[in-house]
Amino acid sequence: MAVGFTLSFLGCVLLSLSMKRHYAQVNRNGSLSKRVSIVLRVLAYQCLFACGAVCIQRCGVGIGLVWWWGLLTLTALLQSLLLAYRPQMLRFLKVAV
Repeated sequence: MAVGFTLSFLGCVLLSLSMKRHYAQVNRNGSLSKRVSIVLRVLAYQCLFACGAVCIQRCGVGIGLVWWWGLLTLTALLQSLLLAYRPQMLRFLKVAV
């Protein structure tokens, strides 16, 4: 489930970085183009759905969906706490396009 957690966390972070406010919070220049925003959203949704696929493949449909929603909840909470208190910790995801 480490792969699922990683994909879910990466998806949540990329989805939040596709918004101008959070992008400026993490990257000091704060210039987010429309093209980069769309690319970040597409990558985020791919990560989130890949996480769901991993969970369903490992645990079956019933329990896999529960794991998926649990991982989404946990990573969304972790990501929101990081953005609120330590946004500089997310600078490893600098987007240079």
